[in-house]
Amino acid sequence: MKSIEKQFEDIQNDIYKDMYYYIVPEMTKFGIRMVSDVLPNQAKYRNLTGNTITSLAFGIYYMGNLEIMGFNNHYPPPIRNKLIKGEELFDFEDYDGNIRKYFRAKVQTDAGYGTNTSMEFLKGYQSTRQFAIVFTTGTEYSEYLEKTRKLNVLSDGYDYSITAFIKSFKPIRK
Repeated sequence: MKSIEKQFEDIQNDIYKDMYYYIVPEMTKFGIRMVSDVLPNQAKYRNLTGNTITSLAFGIYYMGNLEIMGFNNHYPPPIRNKLIKGEELFDFEDYDGNIRKYFRAKVQTDAGYGTNTSMEFLKGYQSTRQFAIVFTTGTEYSEYLEKTRKLNVLSDGYDYSITAFIKSFKPIRK
């Protein structure tokens, strides 16, 4: 016969396992909806290379560990890597299909692709919570767009997610 402590520990472990197998799939569905629909539809910026919109990503963490990573896959890949500060383009078609006369990059980047930067950020992020979901973009200029140009990239999504996340859960029925 098991001790009362062992019985309690077994019950507690079963509860944690049930929580994990319920919460993580719900968080995943929410993350997919946020990066594929909500965040792109809230965007107020124009897409030059496509790196910001395609690098919208989420990570789901359990007990500090990255469990799941997801990306916006409803858009074609970027048309090129991120521009570096001072780089200039003349008479070109941007990611959205608009013809632009001139663009000069104002923010230093790693000159890579946004999805790679998002992936590296999510892999390196450390959560201190039992469950966490983190949203990011992989472009260094997302902050520039928000702060200097006053264009929404993730801020409206943050506000929306606080209430929408809780509402996205379905009741547990057994």
